[in-house]
Amino acid sequence: MSTQEPPESPAHASGYLAFLIRMWKDHGASSWRASLENPHTGERASFAELSSLFEYLLNCTSESSIPAAPTRPKGSALGKPRED
Repeated sequence: MSTQEPPESPAHASGYLAFLIRMWKDHGASSWRASLENPHTGERASFAELSSLFEYLLNCTSESSIPAAPTRPKGSALGKPRED
């Protein structure tokens, strides 16, 4: 993720993404900085400003970047048995 490209991983292909985001202000700084870590791979990316982080997250979740989550068959909601 050091190139700040959307991740390509089994989790990404399944329609699920998880990140640990850390945000801080350096002493005397007026803007926030951030780092993002993929807990599945340990890869990290750093962002000098929040707008770059937001752009990265938008790219990760764009329609062309991540497939739609699979739909459940009718009546297969959690906790309800299927009636075939």
